[in-house]
Amino acid sequence: MSEKAELLERGYEEIRKAVNPDETHEDFNVLELVDDVDEPVVRLSDDDERVEVVSDPGENPYQLRISLSGDDAEVDLPETIAGGRFYCLDEDNEEVTEIGNFTVVTLEEDEDSVSVTGSIEIPEIEE
Repeated sequence: MSEKAELLERGYEEIRKAVNPDETHEDFNVLELVDDVDEPVVRLSDDDERVEVVSDPGENPYQLRISLSGDDAEVDLPETIAGGRFYCLDEDNEEVTEIGNFTVVTLEEDEDSVSVTGSIEIPEIEE
């Protein structure tokens, strides 16, 4: 399990857009799940039915959920899911941040499934 993850420089730009109701966050919609040796298992955008934007446009925190099961084509059983990352899906395809507080899970059978919600919150400053 990891603790809070640091937002990379590109992430600051993108999260400001994602929680601004006047902006779109069409590029900030990719989650990647990695195994126990930090190799990608799957990287999916919300174009895939297994990825859902949980938060409403402009809502803080910004949240994406990815669901994966043992019978998905990308999964090679047994498959350990040990972490996740947010990505921007654009010409740079850059990592934005890791998903903090991650509990490791192993998919061992076709019926096994995991649902991971990544959340990025911008602290609000009270005046």
